[in-house]
Amino acid sequence: MDKNIKTMARTGFVAKGVVYGIIGILTFKAAFDMGGQKAGQMQVLEWLEKQTFGNILLVLMALGLLCYAAWRFVQAVKDPEHIGDDKKGKAKRTGFFFSGLLYLGLAVLAALKAFGSSTGSSGSSGS
Repeated sequence: MDKNIKTMARTGFVAKGVVYGIIGILTFKAAFDMGGQKAGQMQVLEWLEKQTFGNILLVLMALGLLCYAAWRFVQAVKDPEHIGDDKKGKAKRTGFFFSGLLYLGLAVLAALKAFGSSTGSSGSSGS
């Protein structure tokens, strides 16, 4: 497998791991009444947006999730793990494609939050 594809996949896995790690932390804090909330992927983006340098964090998360989505598309089309073209292999590869679409959407939402919130906050501070 190409070195660039491996790097892209690793970057994507790190971003996905960070998302699920933050979900775990927020849910843990909610379970013990420490100010957290029951969280999903969208709440992670909202939480990142509220942090110091939130826009930068959202852009980095969007890039990482974009890498993960691209890796899923590579898995679906090129079959680098030699899953095969039989019935079971095609079903797995179709799942990879839809997973790629899901994470592509999450990456786009993160980017929209990053670039949308900077323009929205400057407009509200002027009034």
